[in-house]
Amino acid sequence: EYIETALLSQRLGRTTIIVVDRIDELEMIIQASKKLNIKPKIGFRAKINTRIGGRWAETTGSKSKFGLTPSEMVYGIKKLKQEDMLSSLELLHFHIGSQVPSIQFIKASIKEAVRYYTELCDLGANLQYIDVGGGLGIDYDGSNTSDSSTNYDEQEYANDVVSIIQSACDEKGVPHPNIVSESGRSLVAHSSALIFNVLGWNQHSREKTIAKPSGKDSRLVQDLFEILEMLNLSNLNECYNDIIEKQRDILQLFSYGVLTLEQRAKADDIYWCIVTRMVDLARGQSEFEEIYWKLEQQLSDIYFCNFSVFQSLPDSWALGQLFPVMPIHRLEETPSRRAILADLTCDSDGKIETFIDTEEHAQQNYLEVHPLKEEDPYYLGVFLTGAYQEILGDLHNLFGDTDAVYVTIRDDRYCINHVVEGDAVSTVLNYVEYHRHELCESIRKASEASIEKNQITRAEARLLMRHYEDGLSGYTYLEGDEYS
Repeated sequence: EYIETALLSQRLGRTTIIVVDRIDELEMIIQASKKLNIKPKIGFRAKINTRIGGRWAETTGSKSKFGLTPSEMVYGIKKLKQEDMLSSLELLHFHIGSQVPSIQFIKASIKEAVRYYTELCDLGANLQYIDVGGGLGIDYDGSNTSDSSTNYDEQEYANDVVSIIQSACDEKGVPHPNIVSESGRSLVAHSSALIFNVLGWNQHSREKTIAKPSGKDSRLVQDLFEILEMLNLSNLNECYNDIIEKQRDILQLFSYGVLTLEQRAKADDIYWCIVTRMVDLARGQSEFEEIYWKLEQQLSDIYFCNFSVFQSLPDSWALGQLFPVMPIHRLEETPSRRAILADLTCDSDGKIETFIDTEEHAQQNYLEVHPLKEEDPYYLGVFLTGAYQEILGDLHNLFGDTDAVYVTIRDDRYCINHVVEGDAVSTVLNYVEYHRHELCESIRKASEASIEKNQITRAEARLLMRHYEDGLSGYTYLEGDEYS
């Protein structure tokens, strides 16, 4: 049905080329074309053996999922000749994956693919197109060295594609083809950003001073306080080693019942006070750089954010993809906190804890953020999310699609063209066979039974039903006063 539909689309004036991924598809195309008496337009997808780097390296190679081997392409040429349909073969296609980090991989694969192209022409094929697939990467982190970056730009990519194909065709005396690309990521990544608010935070840093323990406190608490009092730059390394030991002791003594909860709390408070002071002392001191970064990572806050990694940034979770993340307001203030971001899901993987170091063009384990202000919303943005994120997102913990706003910018002015509301709670519950009317009826019956037993008043029952129905109609993400 698919092949017949593709053939019939030619009657509508479409130039539809059916690309053969597996050789047994060729026979289906031939039989369908005879049945409909429509000459097909056929493409061969070559199985490229040049190995590439990056996360999608398995797209190429002899064990790759798609493509025809050299022997299958030769067989396909012979089959088309037997059917007097060789002129139908118009396109050679190949694909080397997504987000290819190095231009060397791209150049090597094109050199291999264009050899297939010129050889098929020598065998009598009427090739007019070469489809170089996708792979054109996005420089997410600016490093030019990681899988989230590229060591080339669009112009260099275009220059290399055209020049390699031109040189090979000129060498073999083959007419230059029309070049088609499928560089989806590079075209759409910049078109979308995810914006969300921070709901709260969890701080580890402490004030640099703390009340002196009494003689009734445990020896461990008193030892920690002595470390805090004697800490200075000259003994920082010694004190660092001491608190590693003391932290281990805290956990063991509490587990064995030697340390009470109150003493454990005092020990923790002093420990984090020491770490906070150590970070201040080690900052900018080259000899303590390793200690500084280890402790700085420990002191990073956790910012709890109103989104789901699994729904809106699945590549961050599944592939470790780095996306640019930053505050989108209070930009006139220097960020004074460092944090990782946790989403709303109950999954421990629901977080972002690797970010881009814009100075070193490397990775870092925290994001520079501003301290939260009570009653003032704080918003963060994740950028370059236009490629695959929304369509790959899943309903983990039943968090649905977010609200979407389509914005056009012209001459330094913006216009909101379209607003799409995100999924309601009742919508995602329907996916798992919980239906609104059944749920409401269940609560109504339970309320009536409780009223008869004098366990709830009618006014309370009406309030419960109103809250329940409002909840089913509401957004799957948290809604505050600023949304009402």
